[in-house]
Amino acid sequence: MAGWVIFILSVASIPLATEMARERQRSPRKWFWIAFLVGPLAPPVLLVLGDAKQPMRAN
Repeated sequence: MAGWVIFILSVASIPLATEMARERQRSPRKWFWIAFLVGPLAPPVLLVLGDAKQPMRAN
């Protein structure tokens, strides 16, 4: 049962981290992969990092 909860939280953190990165002017593509690898730890890291100092480049 706990395995499913962790899996669902990990999958749910991917779009959350992507949108948070976009709002904070960070690369959504990079944060998609970071959230894919570290799961639910990505959104709190984005909260700690805050806004980017420079605007992100267009891909």
